[in-house]
This record gives sequence, structure tokens and C-alpha cells, in this order.
Amino acid sequence: MLLEQNHVTQKDGFSHRLVEDSVWGWMLQTLEDATWKDSYSFDLGLATPQDIQLGNFYTSNSPDTLFTQMRLASKPLQDGRVSLSNNTLTTLKEGQETDTELPSGPGYLAELERVFDIRLDASFSEFRQTQG
Repeated sequence: MLLEQNHVTQKDGFSHRLVEDSVWGWMLQTLEDATWKDSYSFDLGLATPQDIQLGNFYTSNSPDTLFTQMRLASKPLQDGRVSLSNNTLTTLKEGQETDTELPSGPGYLAELERVFDIRLDASFSEFRQTQG
């Protein structure tokens, strides 16, 4: 993606752009339902390895982030993307979106392995309750 104001990049069925903001620096936006929505911001200041580690620790441990409240996975495909949000599997292929509700239990684990190549050494009953 070019670091250029309002340059639209299309990848895996999604449109993104960067806009400059006087408070936030650069804001990555994603086009959803004909509306540009803020995804995250960044600036061009120095980031040390410790900055990155702290951000990663926060997003993987804080009870206030989606990554600890939900079961999430996403994988690019040749002609789209497949994403998992809790029990909803969303496939985007050639501009067509399909949602499939996955069953709880062993069927869920089987789909994780089939779709994302994720094998867990835990049973579904050991999963933490999710929100959303």
C-alpha cells in the first residue's frame, strides 16, 4: 500500500485507503457498505522493539480487545478471503459473500482444521466463553 493520501488499494475483495489526520497521523480506512470506516491509526515516529512487544502484549491479553473477547481467524484466498468470527464463517469469493454458522463442538474444530489448517490440542468445551 502506498503511503499516499486517499490512494485506494484493493486486495482480497477489500478496499483500503490512508488519510492524514492532524491528531492521529495516518488513518487506515476500509470501505464497508459504501462508507469509509476507520480501522487503525499510526504515525511515522520511531517505534522500538519494546513498543511493538507492548502493543502485542496488550492486544493478546487485555479483556478490552476483540482478540480476547472473540474467536477470530482470517485467511486470504486466491479470489477472496475466508474469515471466522466466533461461530460465523464468512467466505468472500469473486465479490460474493456467504455466511455459514458453524456448530459448537467437534464440528467446529474440524472446520478450523479444514479451512484454516489450525489444529488444537484442546476440546471445544475448554474454549473460553466469547462475546458478540
